[in-house]
Amino acid sequence: MLEIKRAYARQLKSTRPDEDPIAFQALHEAYTYCLDNVGNDAVEEETVEEIEDASRYQEAEQSLADPPQIERLDVIHEIEDNVDDETFLDDFINRFAQDTPSEMVRWLNAHPAMFSIARKDAMRWDILDQMEQVYPPVSIEMMEVVKQFFGLDQVDFKAPWLIDRLTALEHDFDGARAYNALHAEFSDPHTRYFDRLIYRELSTPFHFWRRAFFMLMFGMPRRILELWQKFDAADPNAAQTHLDAASVSFWRAVAVRKKITLPRLAVAASRICFWVPLASFPAFKDANLVTFVSPAFWKTIVGNMGVWATLWLAVCLVNMTAVALRVRLQRTK
Repeated sequence: MLEIKRAYARQLKSTRPDEDPIAFQALHEAYTYCLDNVGNDAVEEETVEEIEDASRYQEAEQSLADPPQIERLDVIHEIEDNVDDETFLDDFINRFAQDTPSEMVRWLNAHPAMFSIARKDAMRWDILDQMEQVYPPVSIEMMEVVKQFFGLDQVDFKAPWLIDRLTALEHDFDGARAYNALHAEFSDPHTRYFDRLIYRELSTPFHFWRRAFFMLMFGMPRRILELWQKFDAADPNAAQTHLDAASVSFWRAVAVRKKITLPRLAVAASRICFWVPLASFPAFKDANLVTFVSPAFWKTIVGNMGVWATLWLAVCLVNMTAVALRVRLQRTK
């Protein structure tokens, strides 16, 4: 029993009840347990050390019976003062982008910087700043976790900007999810090859043979632009960032009807130069090699190409005139 008291006295030097009440409570319980299980078989000798040990024990008992009054708010403020906001926000954004919703809940509830409601409210602006930097967007469940924890889903008349800004952020996330869904659809090997090729034309740098193929195919500019419009409607920022700007600009210029752009002229010229001679060959099915190299043959081909070029130019002028008249009528109204 004497050794137990000596060990207890030694531990009291490093485990003070006024510094760490919880650790002292655990030490005291262990000490009591040991005393209860030792028994009173041995005859103890009263020594100076026992008296000192008993004195320390009585002081500890008195401290336990009347523990120091430590205000919880003071402890919280001290912890908060020691927490660096930038470190917390860096950790938050990494977890926001990578953790599951349940992991985020556990981390937020256990973080000492988040014990104070006032501190949570004060950090909402910074939290929104961090959330806006995340791409690809997080799940809807993760958004709900953060909204509920920081009170972003509550109408706060002291900070009306919260609702507007959060609504805009959720709208951006919804658009980004829709964009990613389209990207996954047109990147899927099970999607028709032709559709994947159209998406590749929009999303990858210029490829000569692919561009030439689409320029020669009738109806392709319209299909390419329809796909671009789907991505742009889902998330304009993501479309501008991830699609090839030069390809998008080229095909948009091809589709212009109010003027003759260089890309539009290039598409028309390539089709005339390719399809007119190809369509003319059946008229010379009985011709031999000498016919194909004769000036008369090529004069006929060039003449046909000129006719089709004239027709195309006439149609363009009619369309441009119709567009100009339509615009003028709308302005007069």
